[in-house]
Amino acid sequence: MGLVVNHPNAKTVWTTLAYSRGVTSTTITIETDLALNPGDPAFNGAAVQALLDAAALQAGQRGFSADTFQLVEANQPT
Repeated sequence: MGLVVNHPNAKTVWTTLAYSRGVTSTTITIETDLALNPGDPAFNGAAVQALLDAAALQAGQRGFSADTFQLVEANQPT
């Protein structure tokens, strides 16, 4: 079962597993409609942090373990 992040700015969530030199790490990636570039006028640092906090809290509550969380911007139509 995959992780679902209940947050209005979380669109899709997936998990990746990396293996290097005998070390395994897990990343939970969250696709979002938030602007992630601080130079973007639409960037809202508080909203980005709130999404990360919600993802970490919900992952812990559901027993998911991750070394890192990553946010990526959803593809926006041009």
